[in-house]
Amino acid sequence: MELITGCSNLTELRRLDAVFESFRTIHISEEASRQALHWMKAYRLSHGLTIPDALIAATAQISGLSLYTKNTKHFQMIPLLQIIRPY
Repeated sequence: MELITGCSNLTELRRLDAVFESFRTIHISEEASRQALHWMKAYRLSHGLTIPDALIAATAQISGLSLYTKNTKHFQMIPLLQIIRPY
């Protein structure tokens, strides 16, 4: 959903849809939601953590996956989260 907000027209949205056809979607679980809430309480005021970033990080961590992002500073305070900058 965060990537969809970056689309400025229908052509970009269709391109994004085509890219995501090759990916598996992982939906937010209750456990990830609880973890995101914990991190929001811990890091919102000190680091500016946003709701989408907390949910993304929690879903990745709960699923045992690395988080690929160019915005590593948004997630650097979260313990045990494996962050990979793809380029």
